Amino acid sequence: MNIIEGRAQKEMFTLREREILAFVAKGFDNEQIAEDLDITLEEVLMYQAELLGKMDFQNIPLAIKSILTEKLIAVC
Repeated sequence: MNIIEGRAQKEMFTLREREILAFVAKGFDNEQIAEDLDITLEEVLMYQAELLGKMDFQNIPLAIKSILTEKLIAVC
């Protein structure tokens, strides 16, 4: 993957989707994510479903592994 492709992949995620991914990568559960982002649990699940659809993955852990490997998000 070149820099342009990497940038395009980063831009395919919304800010909120990147926030959700970062929280999941840090080990937060869905309820904690909802509370910290001041959104509903249903919204967290909706964002996760949208992420999986964009990335063509079956589950969030596989998506997180791929995203961290490709360095598509930074987890601090």
